[in-house]
Amino acid sequence: MIKNELGLNELIFSITDDIINSAILFLNTNESSLIKYIGALSLLPYNNCNQKYIEEFKKILQNRFLQNIYKELEELQPIFSNLTNISSDEISNILNEPLSGKLILNITYSNKIDISNGNNNYWGIIYLFKYLISLDLNNFEDWIKKTTRLDFKIIFLNIIYYHVYYSDLNISNLDNSKIGVLQAFYALNSYEIDNHYPSFISNFKDINGIFTSSLTNRSKFIIYLKYIISKYHGKKSDYFINNIEANNIIDKLLLIDYEFTNDEFFAYLPVYYSPIYLTILNKMQCTDKRQKLLRLLFNEVFKDLQNGFAKYNIDHAIILGDIAVLLNDFNLIEKPFKKEFKELSFPYSFCKIKNYSNRVGFMFNILLSIYTYCNKKKSIKEYLDDFNFIWQDKELWFEKDINPILADLNNY
Repeated sequence: MIKNELGLNELIFSITDDIINSAILFLNTNESSLIKYIGALSLLPYNNCNQKYIEEFKKILQNRFLQNIYKELEELQPIFSNLTNISSDEISNILNEPLSGKLILNITYSNKIDISNGNNNYWGIIYLFKYLISLDLNNFEDWIKKTTRLDFKIIFLNIIYYHVYYSDLNISNLDNSKIGVLQAFYALNSYEIDNHYPSFISNFKDINGIFTSSLTNRSKFIIYLKYIISKYHGKKSDYFINNIEANNIIDKLLLIDYEFTNDEFFAYLPVYYSPIYLTILNKMQCTDKRQKLLRLLFNEVFKDLQNGFAKYNIDHAIILGDIAVLLNDFNLIEKPFKKEFKELSFPYSFCKIKNYSNRVGFMFNILLSIYTYCNKKKSIKEYLDDFNFIWQDKELWFEKDINPILADLNNY
């Protein structure tokens, strides 16, 4: 294996096609060892090698080393051992973690698996692992999970987390993968499911191809939900009302035959994506599961509204009212409104209650939820009068924002 000797870095960037061809000829005509094969692979990152060389090295692997590859790998000397940024238990947990929304986000945004400051010794292993993923996926996955070689596990995960540097990795067969990180890697580099992911793919597959892929229904659900979340993030609830395309895309999620868990469904911030989640839940059949999910979403939005008034909360307040409608439970919003009124209506409460303005802002949020629930079927005058009593003659930082809304409600 190439050693990180003095002068090597200056030499390797001058590697020519003749040197690569000589290495291939040597491997094809001599009783070479795996260590020499890996050494030859170590030349590749320093030569702008074309697909011809990649295929040549793959053929050598298939014909000369594949049969006993994992046994021989275990016999190699350790490549490095001074790891400080991640533990053995963390590595095992990552390799055993099933595909999830959390894992997709972790690969997209994390840079925890880092060996970029090491020496040159691991480049040959990186190329070898990429070829094994392409040629011998099932056996490679079984081995990488079972091996006690932490250095090999780190190098494998480095390929996943530093994907942008390894753009020649063949991912066409990864829909058959059994390892969650590889499934997530496949999804991120096959379908446009996260705009922040620095994929090496310029032309993504049509997302509808996921339904005929070899992925399990569970994986299809997780990946397609991430696609919906990415496509419609930032959209308000009224965006989906008459949007035929958006509704057709969301309908397909519920056609996937999979009994998802609550955690799988709410894999992304329920409050931030509440318009999307509400649209999905509104399309589900009225079952106990749907009601439970609605209450979970209600609780998350409710907690956010308790932080006080914010312009973005107006849509969340409307969503809270819509959820109460779907649950047919007016008490969910009326009870907290009356509780706030009772506590805030005491004389000089604005001097005695901590975060008074936030409490008034929360009460206003719930007033909007009540308005949404009643939807001209029931007068909200009682609740409007209560709120006006609380906030009149008070100097609140958000009064300019809510005055136009209150004017509309007073005309209601």
